[in-house]
Amino acid sequence: MSKSNLNELKEKQFWDKLMQSCSTYFNKNWPYGFISQMIVFIVLLTGLGNLLIILISGLFTSTLEWLDIKPAEPTAAYDACVYFLKNMSVIPLALVYVLKMCGVKPTDN
Repeated sequence: MSKSNLNELKEKQFWDKLMQSCSTYFNKNWPYGFISQMIVFIVLLTGLGNLLIILISGLFTSTLEWLDIKPAEPTAAYDACVYFLKNMSVIPLALVYVLKMCGVKPTDN
């Protein structure tokens, strides 16, 4: 997909080839490969990723307090940090992981 241009994304042939590739990958890895990938996804990306985000957000708010920067709503600053880090890390990583899980990979065109 990385070597495809935008015009190719509009063509039905591109999507048919992608769906065929994903179907072949699922048929080859079903059910054990798929279930193990889901477990890894839940444990690593969701569990550890969210734990790191919570720790970094707590560190951020304590750093603000250490610098004598007092936000009007400390919980709002914490929540903003959590949402920012999730949008910048967990969500894009989840999208990439799901694509990898479906068998999407660069081709040698």
